[in-house]
Amino acid sequence: MKRIIKKFIAFAVLSVSLIACSGSDDNNDPGAPQGDDNPTHRYTFKVNGNDIANATYAFGIPYDDHGGGLAYFEPENDYVVVSAYHQNNDPGIKADFVYLGDIIQPLALNETDNQDTSVIFVNFTHQGQNYTLESVSGTCTSYFMETFPFGVTNSGKSTFKVGFSGTFRNIVNINETFQITEGEIEVYNN
Repeated sequence: MKRIIKKFIAFAVLSVSLIACSGSDDNNDPGAPQGDDNPTHRYTFKVNGNDIANATYAFGIPYDDHGGGLAYFEPENDYVVVSAYHQNNDPGIKADFVYLGDIIQPLALNETDNQDTSVIFVNFTHQGQNYTLESVSGTCTSYFMETFPFGVTNSGKSTFKVGFSGTFRNIVNINETFQITEGEIEVYNN
């Protein structure tokens, strides 16, 4: 009888261990892309204006080569900002999307005294000339957004996909305006 009980206990411990090991291999992280062998953080946008006609710029970053989006929380004001900084690429982008009460805010001019609007900067080279544009006005569409706090602090990481379009101006010559359409940025927490 003792031999049977020992075998049963050994079998139960082995079964629990196997179940625990197989469960740890599953990718249940909602911030990670599912079913893609080569996922990428990516962004794309189309530019029109000032001798640029429907020029499309796109960039992809392998999933493991980037830490995903950033997040800033201000819970007392129901305020969340998700950000991505890829301005050192060509093309590059710096995006700060503001969510007030879970509603994404429209694009607006970057103002230090107004933190309640979404802001995008893009840089690219067109026919040998470098451009850095900042949003003046426009719309954002949030396809998904998820934040992952670091703990008790007000910052963390984020996963998001946002579409955008609007009017942008050249930061070197603010009288030059451009239209950006079909803009989209997608980053994952990893």
